[in-house]
Order: sequence, then structure tokens, then C-alpha cells
Amino acid sequence: MGNCTAGDSATDAHNLLLCHTAAVKLYKKKYQAAQKGVIGISIATTWYVPINKASESLKAAARAKDFMFGWFIEPITYGHYPKTMPDIVGSRPPKFTKAQAKMLKGSIYFLGSITTARIMLPMMLDRSYV
Repeated sequence: MGNCTAGDSATDAHNLLLCHTAAVKLYKKKYQAAQKGVIGISIATTWYVPINKASESLKAAARAKDFMFGWFIEPITYGHYPKTMPDIVGSRPPKFTKAQAKMLKGSIYFLGSITTARIMLPMMLDRSYV
């Protein structure tokens, strides 16, 4: 993720999510009944905290969380990326088909989170890096 100069992070993340849901589908179909197991996902993320209650700081922290955590958790919860992403990056992230969105929703039994907290400064509102 981040500023990837070799590759396409939007497509890479999209394919990672599709691989996850394909593995879950296969496990449920072939192995879960006998093994009685469950599948989760762990997301390494940063949790952003606004530096103050100013609108700019609140928006910066929310947007950063959408791009770090929401990018992965929203598709497996709701079947689509956070609504803020297309507003900022346009059509770069591939869209999920209806069938893919249906498979993604609920494709975990538990969520693991590897989290670091950061404070968002208003200057991080600059979108020129996108």
C-alpha cells in the first residue's frame, strides 16, 4: 500500500481480497464440516486520531482510517470499498461484481487487528500525494 512505484496497489489489494474470499468459499465447501474450523483475517493497520476536534483534523483521521483499515474491512463486511475512496482516487480501485461482493460479505468469523495509533495533523489534508 502507500505510494507503490512498482505495481498497482489498488489492484493488488483487490486481488488479495478476492483470494481471501475464494479460500473461505473452498474451506466452507470442502473442509469445514469435518474440521469444524473457522476463518478470520488479520489486518495490519494504523489507527489515526485527530489532533484536535477541528473539522479538518476529524476529516483527515477518518480518511486515513478509510484508506488503511476500511480498504480491507469494508469489502469483507459490506461488499464494497469505503465511499470516500472513489471520491479521492476516482476509478483506480477495481469494482467488485455483484457475485464477488456477495461472496466477500461475511467471509470472516473473526477479525484480528495489528494496530498502531497515529495523530493526524491538519496539513495531512493535502491530496497532492494521491
